[in-house]
Amino acid sequence: MRFSFSICALLLLNAAAAIGQEEQQSTTEIAVQWHWDVVSTPDFYGPFRGTDAGFRNPKPKQPLPMSLRLTHDKEPFGVFEALVGVEGVTMPERTISVSSQETERVVNEILSKWRFAPATLDGKPIRVRLRVHLNKKIG
Repeated sequence: MRFSFSICALLLLNAAAAIGQEEQQSTTEIAVQWHWDVVSTPDFYGPFRGTDAGFRNPKPKQPLPMSLRLTHDKEPFGVFEALVGVEGVTMPERTISVSSQETERVVNEILSKWRFAPATLDGKPIRVRLRVHLNKKIG
């Protein structure tokens, strides 16, 4: 009798694990919209220099994706900050708010691959901090 119970328990655990794997593999494409702004010039002390006449915003070399592949988060949103270096390489810096850990992971991966022509001040490349907003696209 004990042997049969052990076999049944093992079969149930295997079935539960298989169902969990299927759920993890089921992803949904969710349309999103992005908005970003330069919020600081971290290499300078004092006031934000982004309004100076000689300041030029960084220019994205490619757009952010119009949809995210997520398994759990059906209403993704978030506010993130990232640094864009003088070479145009983006480095996620912090998450201000986010709808889920999965969305945070996916967005930080996307932000780390985002490339720019760098921001400039008086013709010289400078580092800037971006604030990036993500929302589910409505309509």
